Amino acid sequence: MVTADQYATKICEKYHRKYPSLLSGKGRQLPRQPGNPHVACVVACQDRVWKDTHYQMDVFEEGRFPFGTDCSGRRGSAYCVSGRCQRFSHEGTPLEEEAVQPRPPQRERRRRRTKRSAHDRAERHSGQQQQLWRRPLSLGGPMVPLWWLQTNQTWARVSPFAWKVIMSDCTLPCGGGTRNTSVHCQVLGNRVSDDLCDPALRPTMTMGVGACNTEPCSGRWHTEPWSPCSRSCGSPSHQSRVVACLRPLTQTLFSLVHDSNCPRPEPPRLRKCYLPPCPGR
Repeated sequence: MVTADQYATKICEKYHRKYPSLLSGKGRQLPRQPGNPHVACVVACQDRVWKDTHYQMDVFEEGRFPFGTDCSGRRGSAYCVSGRCQRFSHEGTPLEEEAVQPRPPQRERRRRRTKRSAHDRAERHSGQQQQLWRRPLSLGGPMVPLWWLQTNQTWARVSPFAWKVIMSDCTLPCGGGTRNTSVHCQVLGNRVSDDLCDPALRPTMTMGVGACNTEPCSGRWHTEPWSPCSRSCGSPSHQSRVVACLRPLTQTLFSLVHDSNCPRPEPPRLRKCYLPPCPGR
């Protein structure tokens, strides 16, 4: 039977070939830690130089220990489930305080909001509405519904037109990116002329390009040495290297994370070699 440390070493030997200046090739299962019980379910690879320093490999799917790996410290009360250390009762029931939940997204990528009139908001709460007739938006235009709403025994006409705010994705996940914000009038999910919406209800937020995700990036770049040039003479020739993003967790524990967690610009992975012409050319 393969132990957790043997499984970890097999994974770390594989990634030692990719990160030879970072990893020693030895792996282990770290014990549960206060505030971070799930560390016991992530493969920890030893630093090449500092033997007490380790790197969590959960950025890779195989960097998580297999389902059912004991993470309780041999007490048999907690097991790995999707990279998380889940505690169980003696009857085998997951304990609620550490029930496995999907990890929340790090940042909000897209936000869409629709600003509606007071009548529209009342309509959604009461649900008392009747579609009485249809009329054209303009001469020769399409037919759209007009809604009537009863509140406190009073009937009022409700406009179906509403302002919609559109925010694009942020260009960077951290370290200061930009996003474009725009607003337009819509009816029944379709964009129409802004003249059909109430200008008094138009959102007052700043439109155009603005800053987003301004918090500093939590990771730092690690670069492997450049490879030899692809040719010994002449051109074209190039060198490559492996680049990784590391997030510090403690003084001796780091996590390999997605490149989006490190600041821009990203270190180059490829560069040209400028070599003398080959003999005879």
